[in-house]
Amino acid sequence: MKRITQWIKDFFFPPTGSPRWVRLLPYAFLGVMTLLLLTGGVYTWEYTNSPDFCGNACHTMPPEYTAYQTSPHARIDCVDCHLGKGFIATRITRKAGDLKHV
Repeated sequence: MKRITQWIKDFFFPPTGSPRWVRLLPYAFLGVMTLLLLTGGVYTWEYTNSPDFCGNACHTMPPEYTAYQTSPHARIDCVDCHLGKGFIATRITRKAGDLKHV
């Protein structure tokens, strides 16, 4: 465990005389990780807003979901009514509160 901790420390805080690319590597790593997390977060947000997620993954409701697909409401996403259109922080809070349904 101590070796891993030392390796992480050396990676993020390289010695002063290290080559330039070694000193820039932690910043590149953090940049790529941030980009991946943001991209993953956007795709996750979009998927969890889809009727497919609500009807199949979130809380399964086969007869209701089938009826929804053939109803006039099929053009409207579930979250338009269940989360509403508002400030993003409000929608995130509401969605986090609905995790109990998963």
